[in-house]
Amino acid sequence: MRRDPELLRAILECIEAHDGVTKRVMLDHNNFRATKAQVDYHLRLLLQAGYIRGEPVTNVPVAEELTWQGHEFLEGLRRTEIGRKLIG
Repeated sequence: MRRDPELLRAILECIEAHDGVTKRVMLDHNNFRATKAQVDYHLRLLLQAGYIRGEPVTNVPVAEELTWQGHEFLEGLRRTEIGRKLIG
């Protein structure tokens, strides 16, 4: 499966929006216009890279929060060409 920077960004932004609001963010693939397999794969990548804290992929992927590196990575995505296209 190919890594999709737009999906990575969408997942990170979803987790960021819930930081401090809830301890666990349930990631429903329907919210991302992606398949469950795609969201699961990208969540595993983010966990492996240390960008998020959470549980390994189970029936419903769960993330807890962004790490320092996750915030930095998301900020970098927002500054890139991909980020500018997504914002507007």
